[in-house]
Amino acid sequence: MLVRPSKTLLLTLALGCVLMDSAFGLYSKKTTTYESVVKEAQNLSRKPYKPVKSRLPKPFLNLDYDGYRKIVWNPEQTLWKQDDLNFRMELFHPGYLFKEPVRINEFSDSHVQTVPFSSELYHYGDLALNPRKISRRAEYAGFKLLFPLNDGNTFDEFLSFLGASYFRALGTGQRYGKSARALAINTGMDKPEEFPVFREFWIGKPEFESVQVQIFALLDSPSVSGAFQFKVQPGKETVIDVTCTLFFRKAVDWLGLAPLTSMYWYGENSIARPNDFRPEVHDSDGLLVQTDTGSVWRPLVNDGRKRTHVESSETIQGFGLMQRDQSFDHYQDLEAWYQARPSVWVEPTEAWKPGSVQLIEFPSNNEYFDNIVSAWVPEETPTVGEAFHFSYRLRWTQMAAPDETLARVYSTRQGAGLDGKPGSQFVLEFTQPKREKKWDVENLSADFSGSGEVAIADVKLLENPFDNRWRVVFRAYGHQPADVVCRLIDEGEVVSETWSYPWKPN
Repeated sequence: MLVRPSKTLLLTLALGCVLMDSAFGLYSKKTTTYESVVKEAQNLSRKPYKPVKSRLPKPFLNLDYDGYRKIVWNPEQTLWKQDDLNFRMELFHPGYLFKEPVRINEFSDSHVQTVPFSSELYHYGDLALNPRKISRRAEYAGFKLLFPLNDGNTFDEFLSFLGASYFRALGTGQRYGKSARALAINTGMDKPEEFPVFREFWIGKPEFESVQVQIFALLDSPSVSGAFQFKVQPGKETVIDVTCTLFFRKAVDWLGLAPLTSMYWYGENSIARPNDFRPEVHDSDGLLVQTDTGSVWRPLVNDGRKRTHVESSETIQGFGLMQRDQSFDHYQDLEAWYQARPSVWVEPTEAWKPGSVQLIEFPSNNEYFDNIVSAWVPEETPTVGEAFHFSYRLRWTQMAAPDETLARVYSTRQGAGLDGKPGSQFVLEFTQPKREKKWDVENLSADFSGSGEVAIADVKLLENPFDNRWRVVFRAYGHQPADVVCRLIDEGEVVSETWSYPWKPN
């Protein structure tokens, strides 16, 4: 099917709102493919890294938060609006934190065209700056896509690419929370972290009645350049299939693939809580790692120190930063809607080389910054100059776990206990799994292990008749921090996830 250039964009051209300049390669009968972007990334990697200088006037480039918020998209200029498609596209204005110029292109199987910057696409409110002084070569900060996600008559924003290589998505009924990004380099190390940036995007104009969008992106940084392909399908669970080819200019000390970032301030497992009316504040409450041998649930912790946790595996099936707790009563926030933040699940679409899922937790004293990072870290970093391929699927979902045959950890609570004994008292609750056989308390047991010299005592296994769950109560004590591990066993069979927790003496 021949997909024509956007009516909205061509109308803008005809009205003279956007300069038709051959230097932009504004319209071409050639098209873009993933292979062509891979070739461009390879050519870029053979040259020294050179940052792209912004053409935005300094007063706009250095806007503060309040000033930047005054610039809003003109809804009459929304791309694809007049084409009666299932998708629409809007572009982010550069400035404030988003200073990197990003080139935006639209393509189909018959054409490719660059979208030059135009101040006619925005309303500037009472901003005391003249937008006509912005060069039409200024380019954008990123883009977002809209789709009738929750109501067939309303176009909702469901995907956003903005800032470095960050992007985030939504499924039905969800609110923005955690983000994904293309790559993480030297995160959490004793050296500055490197943040690769998307220099250019090619967004495929969808065919009529299509429910999928294809996006290509060119990545660049001092250490690596790369080509990315995103196949995006919004819905109750929005799915993004990611394929990338990377070319390293130089070796890196730490490489995180399929990285996720999130925020965790405090939760039900936090001992010291801020003076805040909300019981919990977080975008994610745990890391889930699934392998052929089972699942590991690692509750997130924010106790004032940086922490790195490693889950090595030869047979990874997936990992994700999850928001399992979806009860409004546990957050009580009518603005943030933390109960509607999606979980993001990463699963390989081809075999990954040996490596580990790593979780890095940074201390934080507020809810405004992402302090949680999780990524797949290969044992061997890619060879400089050689092409490195990697592919995976992202699910922006509200599922609690992909495997419902195992009992999952519903909650983790800890405290000092009331009996005056040393150590910490833990109360874990496991859900009943979907299985034919009902558990018998006579055969069910809690199996403990861990690292370090932590001792476990006063173990009780109780059925919770009010919530149809099983409760494990125990006390951990010792003199040094240690990981504590617990799982449920039924007649010698592991029937639950493995709960893993970084305990430290009070």
